[in-house]
Amino acid sequence: MSFKKISLEKRMKEILEGRRRGKTALWLLSLLYQAGVRLRHRMYRLHLISSEKVPAVVVSIGNIVAGGTGKTPLVHFLAQELSKENKVAILSRGYKSQAEFKTEPTLVTLSRTAEEVGDEPLWLAQKFPHVQVWVGRDRVQSARKALEHGVEILILDDGFQYRKLHRDFEVLVVAGEAPLSNGHFLPRGYLRDLPSRLHCANLIAVMGSQKLELSIPQVLFERTSPVSLVGKKVSLFCAIANPGRFLNQVQAAGARIVVSLIKPDHDSFSFQEIEDLALRSKADLLVCTEKDFVKLPSFKTSIPLLPIPLQLSISQGDEIWKHFINQIKAQVPYARLSSHAS
Repeated sequence: MSFKKISLEKRMKEILEGRRRGKTALWLLSLLYQAGVRLRHRMYRLHLISSEKVPAVVVSIGNIVAGGTGKTPLVHFLAQELSKENKVAILSRGYKSQAEFKTEPTLVTLSRTAEEVGDEPLWLAQKFPHVQVWVGRDRVQSARKALEHGVEILILDDGFQYRKLHRDFEVLVVAGEAPLSNGHFLPRGYLRDLPSRLHCANLIAVMGSQKLELSIPQVLFERTSPVSLVGKKVSLFCAIANPGRFLNQVQAAGARIVVSLIKPDHDSFSFQEIEDLALRSKADLLVCTEKDFVKLPSFKTSIPLLPIPLQLSISQGDEIWKHFINQIKAQVPYARLSSHAS
């Protein structure tokens, strides 16, 4: 089953990159996908489908392009700020995890595995033991579970398309160099929503140095790593949506990559795969992302294994970000009043 899925992903990527025929078929499918997206939004506008409002402040972090824009690092950045004064929960779908298909939401604890709850939710739970992380396909139910534990602010991870839950604030994450990717909808390209919906955002988080030509408040972020790998030969492995960005990060830290093992986003690695990589590379270190590291069992490799942390910092728009955080916090008392009224 996983082999077929990997083969399909590789085949699609080869078509998109022009190394395999099939763009016409993908283009036709993308027209159908776009029509479905338009119809769904129209049904919400006409109130044929409704969003459920819960007695808490809901902040959605999302994008209009599939994969690798930096949503999860921004969820981490936002949760770090908001949880200083308020009780916060993160609501995740738990993509490719067992919890994604359960009827009841799952609370992520440190005893859970990535297979059970997903690599990104487990990573967030490890980073924030004081922040609840709930996983499940139905995030309205997850919100209700979080509210039973007195949560004041809900962060909806990858929530832009999840309109079933009403949100008070909408944050869109875009890549500054290519905010619309190649401009085509899935599966011909990577667009998963209408570019016009950028105007629905309260804030746009730009990963890069180039602002969008929009009047919406924008904050520019840069990715940094505190690790120095100067003079090191490394073997690299990862299973993330944008592996090229991680390769650039490792090289920017001063390392020379001798061998790399890249898998589709969220895939797992066996001990044998990692050990084979270590043995054939003759490198000083094995390196991976923190998201990949949480998927590994506690085994000892023949050369040291180092997860590379990724940090976000604001390069432009610090005052805009502070104002946005204050807006969210100011909404909390009203959410509490709503809770008592209900």
